[in-house]
Amino acid sequence: MRASLVIHTTASIALVALQACSCGRHELEGVPDALDDDGTVDPGEAEGEPDADALDPADDPDAEVDPDATCNPDGPLDGSHWVVRIGGPDEDRATSIVTKPDGSILVMGSTDPMSVPGSNWIVTVSGDGELLDSKIIEGTDSWYGNLGYAILLRDCGILLAGTTTTYGAGDRDLWLMRLDAAGALVWQKALGDAGEESLPSVIETADGGFLVEALTKSYSIDYDVLLVKLGGDARIEWQYRIGWAAHEVLLGTNTMAEGADGTIYVLAGLAEIMISTRYDPWILALEQDGDVRWQKVLDTGGNDGGYSMILDDSGLALAGYTESSPSPFGGAWVVKLDATGNPTWQKSFTAGGWWEGANGIIARGDGGFLVAGSLAPEETTDKEWLASMDPDGALAWQEYLGEGSMQALRLHGDGIVMIGGNAGDVLVARIGLDGTFPGACPLVEPASASSTETTATVHDTDLVPLPTTAVVQDARATFVDMDLPYERLCPE
Repeated sequence: MRASLVIHTTASIALVALQACSCGRHELEGVPDALDDDGTVDPGEAEGEPDADALDPADDPDAEVDPDATCNPDGPLDGSHWVVRIGGPDEDRATSIVTKPDGSILVMGSTDPMSVPGSNWIVTVSGDGELLDSKIIEGTDSWYGNLGYAILLRDCGILLAGTTTTYGAGDRDLWLMRLDAAGALVWQKALGDAGEESLPSVIETADGGFLVEALTKSYSIDYDVLLVKLGGDARIEWQYRIGWAAHEVLLGTNTMAEGADGTIYVLAGLAEIMISTRYDPWILALEQDGDVRWQKVLDTGGNDGGYSMILDDSGLALAGYTESSPSPFGGAWVVKLDATGNPTWQKSFTAGGWWEGANGIIARGDGGFLVAGSLAPEETTDKEWLASMDPDGALAWQEYLGEGSMQALRLHGDGIVMIGGNAGDVLVARIGLDGTFPGACPLVEPASASSTETTATVHDTDLVPLPTTAVVQDARATFVDMDLPYERLCPE
């Protein structure tokens, strides 16, 4: 198994380190006991000076969400081209980015001091790369790869997801915070059982609720995939776990999608599949009530992984890595599948070095795709790799943006915004839709990955969901201003 890509590395650490960790619950000093019975924060009882705008309760936290609401930009999402670096003396990482309707860009990540749990943070950047705000979220826990996840909601609010050892029912619980379009708190919850839940991914469903995917170790000695359907008010509607008699690992955070017909697609990025005794991507299609419509494994004959999955008009697209590559240590992998989970094309991409992979994928808007990851043109040196692919998987253009591993990307008006990282810092960049970067930037250089057809086969699986008893409890993590070092690298 490979161990260099940031997501892969942290997920692998989670497998080993969490087994040996007692991870007892602790109380966080300085977090105010300021939660009303309905789960909202009473700012009048809060100690210290947390961000009032982010913590004021919504006027009606029990109001029903309009499932037909759509969040449209306030205006054109304009911006210049730039690269900035975020990070202090500790290790800072990020895998989640959101483009907001006002044109600003929200990045969610974490700071991990050496050998102790860290906390999640959020940073907001303008379309021109200027730092607007940075806050740490006290009460969250970012150890073992729990870097946090943020999504834009249809009502223009934001949902933040992570983990906590301060609140909830077990040693480590999932943490969820819903903010409205003005940044006011709607609700904040911990979700879990008596053991350990981690690595959450979340989508907003068509009915205004949410589907949460995570790992759970509350019911067996190995990790299973936990699926919990929540209403818009965070009440549980259904839940279960599903998995093999071995480890499942969620390698990414963009791992679910809902189709127009109501089908929900779920990716378990690295499942130790008993039919092959290897690690392979495992995809499930669910009905609205959680019933499994079908479940399938993609297997090339070696170890494979899936980091990100999206849905477009012609089916699914998966980004990850595969050992079925000319590179001796595997390559980036992109697979296009139809709506029934069968591949229509599949390709690996390599620069010939070590530990290569594709971490993120988004639709280009014309049937093609934009892919983020890392390649190693100098054998042991990873470089952040960005590629544009046509609908048939042919490379339209590709480039590097410095050393490290690019983790996620989003469209932003006439540009692309992306996040990556190297040497303990987070890089955030905005470039043109065609990959151009006007002006001088030594970080941006042409890439020359080669592509190879792969021959993954599909295996139907028939695992049965098992009942779970996770509960939702109130949480009261707080935003606190932080001085996170911020440096503009490009243009020079």
